[in-house]
Amino acid sequence: MAKVTCRALVLSLFVWAGACGGSDAGSHAIGTGTLSGKIGGQAWSLESGETDAFLSMDDPDFFTSLYTEAVAPCNGDGFSVASNQLIVMVPMTPGDHENSVTFVVNPQGAVKNLITTGHVVVDEVTATTVSGGIYAHYDGDNNVDGQFQATICAQ
Repeated sequence: MAKVTCRALVLSLFVWAGACGGSDAGSHAIGTGTLSGKIGGQAWSLESGETDAFLSMDDPDFFTSLYTEAVAPCNGDGFSVASNQLIVMVPMTPGDHENSVTFVVNPQGAVKNLITTGHVVVDEVTATTVSGGIYAHYDGDNNVDGQFQATICAQ
């Protein structure tokens, strides 16, 4: 009898923990201004963005890098970015999604990749751009909210 009671207790704890866990990213309304916030405790605002053709190939999502500095898209300049940035898995179809968002802190030094689930809304996908909104929160020093547009790099 004690084994059955103990198993029932453990099972109920797993069910309870599962009900409390998870992300509330999808329930957060996305701001209407330009994507901005903090990365690594520093103010951050979107200046440019691009998808990676190779890392997006045969995937339902664009592997998208978003920068706080102007980067000429689709020619490899993103690898030399010295400021904090975001990597977002942006779905290739319009809609409301929860997807992976990575806060890349100090990309030219001791890199920290802080991965969380974000609220990603894709408003439009054309032959050359993807646009929509993102809300993502890792902690008080890493959070963003607002609208984005990124260049789609040909595969």
